[in-house]
Amino acid sequence: MGRYEEIWGDVGARQSVQETIISAYAGDKLEDKQLAGEDYWVDPAELKREVDAQRNARSRLKQYKRKESSKSAFKTAKLRREIAAPYKNNVISYVVAGFGVAALLFNVFPRLLELPEIADVKFPDVL
Repeated sequence: MGRYEEIWGDVGARQSVQETIISAYAGDKLEDKQLAGEDYWVDPAELKREVDAQRNARSRLKQYKRKESSKSAFKTAKLRREIAAPYKNNVISYVVAGFGVAALLFNVFPRLLELPEIADVKFPDVL
């Protein structure tokens, strides 16, 4: 008798397969045990279909991951090229230099875009 049985006795202890078969037919009615979920039968054909379906799902998943890994390598290289392209052509430096020149120009000539005030011009009264 193990330590578990010494403490708990047979409350909730699992039975061996032979004990389960004997108890299923010995004391209680088979129908009561079936309703309680203690007696069940597994269809071998159904079990095989389920195992095959799981195996097929795993193989499809492996194939999908293999395809994705090859695609992701292409996507990574393309992304690197697209990110590096503006820096290689110095487009960004020209844009930044243009904004700098415009800011300097407006700092030196603050009234550059203001319209001239024509209303302040005074014409002589006598010609």
